[in-house]
Amino acid sequence: TFTTRGTANPDLVDPEVAPTCDGDSVVIITNAVPDYTYIGTSPGVPGGREYTFTIPAEPTIADTVTDVPYIGTAAVTLSGIPIYGPTEGTGGDVDSLPGIISACGSHNGPTGFHAHKILTSTETDCLFTPEEVAETPQLVGYALDGFPIYTGIDQYTSSWQLTDESLFASDTWAAHSYVEGSGDLDQCNGRTDADGNYAYYTTEEFPYVLGCFAGEIDLDEAGGGGGGGGGGGW
Repeated sequence: TFTTRGTANPDLVDPEVAPTCDGDSVVIITNAVPDYTYIGTSPGVPGGREYTFTIPAEPTIADTVTDVPYIGTAAVTLSGIPIYGPTEGTGGDVDSLPGIISACGSHNGPTGFHAHKILTSTETDCLFTPEEVAETPQLVGYALDGFPIYTGIDQYTSSWQLTDESLFASDTWAAHSYVEGSGDLDQCNGRTDADGNYAYYTTEEFPYVLGCFAGEIDLDEAGGGGGGGGGGGW
């Protein structure tokens, strides 16, 4: 399932992702180089680092949810790109810093290349085309608790609401509140389908990808977080 489409940027090293099955876990080793056109929006370029993530092969819903990291990896795409939460290094929302992320929802940073959102664009290639996302949810990758992430833009809305705009640029988690039933998804930005399968869905609204981890997880063992501790949640 984990694979890249090959190089899309002649000036960067080739994207690499390698999954292996290790007992009850799947280990993903990646260099986090995008297999779509890299648009520089912040200093540095992708490449030169190796990341290892370990996710359960059979995820389990936890009794209580776990906060996603303020800064650092919470999930990984099928092509090996780390996915962060909605927070930038300032503690504010990524949308509070215009131009910091590309049209695809990703950028390079001190901790390496990563995505905060899963977006599409008519101006450049991203993980998916607008037509693909509009037609049906597309498998993006997996959260570090093992549950899949699908595109939900055009299908689902978040149940988080901006309730204190004054904190948007300094503490985006405190700026938002989960309002059950106000959208299509739960506090973790997920839902259970008619067959009993749980998955997360990306949204245009906060928290964009994950609001929390619904599954059992040990972030240290998974290789998540990094780049600034703590957790963001509800």
